[in-house]
Amino acid sequence: MTNTKPLLLALGILAASFALRAVALDTDAYGRLDWSAGLLTDEGFYTHNARNMALFGTARTDEFNNMLLSPSLHALQAWLMTSFGVGAVQVRWISVLAGVVGVGVLGAVLWRTVSPLAALGAMAVLGLDHTSALFSRMALMDTPAGLGCTVGLACFAAALMARRSWIAWVWLALCGAVLGATVMNRSLTIYILPVPILALLHVAYGMGARRSRGWVITRLAAYGAALLVVVGGFWLECIRPNAAEIGPMTRYYRTRQLQPKSVQALAGNLQRAAFGDHRGIAPYLFRHAPVPFVLTLVGLAAAGVGRLRRGAGWLPEDDAAVVRQGVLAFLAAWLACGWLLLAAVAYSPTRYYISTYPALAGLAGWALSALVPNVRRLAARLPEARFVVAALAAFVAYHSVQTLVHRGGPGTRGVVMAALCAMPAAAAFGWLRWGRPLDLSRRATPALAAVCALWVVTNSWWLADWGRNLSRSQIEMSQWLGRELPRGSVLIGDVAPGVCMDNRHVAVNVINGLCNGDSPVERWAGRPRYVVILDGRWLEQYWTERYPELITPANRVKLARVLRWDVGVYRVPADFAGRAHRVTIGRNSPEGKTG
Repeated sequence: MTNTKPLLLALGILAASFALRAVALDTDAYGRLDWSAGLLTDEGFYTHNARNMALFGTARTDEFNNMLLSPSLHALQAWLMTSFGVGAVQVRWISVLAGVVGVGVLGAVLWRTVSPLAALGAMAVLGLDHTSALFSRMALMDTPAGLGCTVGLACFAAALMARRSWIAWVWLALCGAVLGATVMNRSLTIYILPVPILALLHVAYGMGARRSRGWVITRLAAYGAALLVVVGGFWLECIRPNAAEIGPMTRYYRTRQLQPKSVQALAGNLQRAAFGDHRGIAPYLFRHAPVPFVLTLVGLAAAGVGRLRRGAGWLPEDDAAVVRQGVLAFLAAWLACGWLLLAAVAYSPTRYYISTYPALAGLAGWALSALVPNVRRLAARLPEARFVVAALAAFVAYHSVQTLVHRGGPGTRGVVMAALCAMPAAAAFGWLRWGRPLDLSRRATPALAAVCALWVVTNSWWLADWGRNLSRSQIEMSQWLGRELPRGSVLIGDVAPGVCMDNRHVAVNVINGLCNGDSPVERWAGRPRYVVILDGRWLEQYWTERYPELITPANRVKLARVLRWDVGVYRVPADFAGRAHRVTIGRNSPEGKTG
């Protein structure tokens, strides 16, 4: 390739990334992206306060205020909805643009520090792989958080490339500020905070005696000081004034969703993440992004084998090598810390993985560019290399079997489990017994072409499936509610925010123990009220236990399939008395404003 061709290809990937995210932006989320109903609800949750601001002039209308956990994103959402109207498409543009900018930033970093081929591979995976692109079409917090982490990587790389110490300190301070702001707007990305520290220590160890302790301490101090300033500013301006409300929210998320209940539960979470069937990081990535996932594992395995053969001072004098190793260490630590946290928590839907996708894409791009040396290192006649490859072969064989044959009922479970034990063992034993060194030096181009072709085929299958199943059930449901229900209606239930993004009704999220769980229907007496919940076989127990007189066929005004869930809309009779005690409506609610 000439110098112009890679650049044109990079621009083409950026254009295709934008098109894939922007086309038919009003259609439903791809139902096979996640097993959780958060595909239906979370966009409404995360934009709830911004929608309230645009429609009612106040962000607070009930007890659910996600803006407190993501203040900067809320401000941007509120500006968009106030300026361009209320709707899902308006706020989805934030993720679209954040995703495309993230592709460009990641590509620029790798182009400058690793190689153009690594940059192009990373841009293709992050920009065009359906796991990244289709989530970037949704108004979630994770895609902007992924961009923040990527910008932090760019600042870290600039610090390594700086010729003067004070310039490096400035870039590391910017890195700390960006990552601090990212975590303050998406607390689940807290795993990113130790990543620059680990990468700096990796570089310092690799350079051995050539880097003094002062070199490390001053750079860590610059990063840490800026991080503390930004986190402290958010605490003073956003957290401390709202501590009484934020405390119970974060406690609920930690104790009810994230925190394992016991050591045994933690071990089960980790096991499911690595070897689960329908849920878990490894099974999901192996089915949806097998080529980038396996490429990354091969690259990390080869790097690990190489480190086992080296001691301190293994980095060459070349400054470019130092920068390259620092960037790759940042990506590896980013991915490892993110995967470890997401594997440990009790509730880890696949949309939580979004913030780790830039790291996965970056490592996959590097692994593609270094495919020949990585394969040569893993295929060498070294004991550690042979056992690493055997473990990798067993892991790939396990997930290959599980992808083709899921764990079924009692009649098939025994056969499947036997295959899940036999095939990995056979793959590992076969390599240890008959595996031979492999040299791709003379077949580098065909090998790279084969890997790229395999990724194109698998990713195209998923994108074709998404294209075949395009629908507008969520926005159509929202518009139907806007047309058919009385003006000023109040829609109550955890599904309500997700189906109210394109109408002007009041939406009240109800999550027992978190928000609005105490008499959610009674507090809106005097207004047309409707309960909007998952229905059919997903019928929510909270409502059948608390309001059995409302959740009846006689009160149901609509039952519709939205995405892949049944959603029921139940009318609340005007004379419904409900519970004996009254609940006072807040002065900032739409009820209070309209008198």
